[in-house]
Amino acid sequence: MDFIKKININKKWLIRIAAIGLPLLVIILLAYGSQRLECREIKVKFTNSEQSNFLDAEKIKAVIYKIYPKIQYTKMKDIKADVLEQAINKMSSVEHADVYKNIEGTITVSVKQREAAVRIFDKNNKSYYIDKNGFLFPISINFTPPAIVASGNIEKFKKRVTNVLEDSVKVPVLNQILQLSLYIAKDKFWNAQIEQIYVNEKKEFELVPRVGGHIILLGNLENIDLKFKRLKYFYQSVLNEQGWNKYNYINLKYENQIVCTKST
Repeated sequence: MDFIKKININKKWLIRIAAIGLPLLVIILLAYGSQRLECREIKVKFTNSEQSNFLDAEKIKAVIYKIYPKIQYTKMKDIKADVLEQAINKMSSVEHADVYKNIEGTITVSVKQREAAVRIFDKNNKSYYIDKNGFLFPISINFTPPAIVASGNIEKFKKRVTNVLEDSVKVPVLNQILQLSLYIAKDKFWNAQIEQIYVNEKKEFELVPRVGGHIILLGNLENIDLKFKRLKYFYQSVLNEQGWNKYNYINLKYENQIVCTKST
């Protein structure tokens, strides 16, 4: 009787198989098999490594091994991709990460790293980066991005701050430094010319250029488009003719005029 029951069950499955078709059956079997399969490989891909190189594959894998120490002996069905994503996305240098599993037993991690918009040196010489979205993240001994530097009278903030755009009231100077850095970066000429932002005792912004023996007093960020237009015109019509080292101080603070101090 038991043998007959088994045959009947098999007949029922044969009818079902015939109904769904062979290709779909293969997909179902592969999917079922993949869930029983143990993890065979972890692949890490960085989507913007040419612009940012704070992390390597081993650092990403180290986070995975903390969650699954014996992941090579863990079945794919027991590995939670969303848990891995959450852990990797908490890494300070990661802007966004996605984790995928496939039917061959491979876990693929796609990582976009933060891109530094400016490097900060505060009054206590503490250094860190701010990315284009306003997030703060630490420096790395493995990689130094070509970001503009900001230093001077930048106070160390007392309350925890993770984003200078969201916490602009707590850190107004950092907020303005980021906005100024992004403004400079989007213009090809100024991005090549300006290498440092300095915050003076009056909380005004001074700019240190790569070419020319002068300091540019920008003041605040009001009328920033007009100030840079006047400066570019001054470069083209005056410094190109009289020499880039003729002045040691170029003041853009005042409306509709440029005040210069000659080099001695």
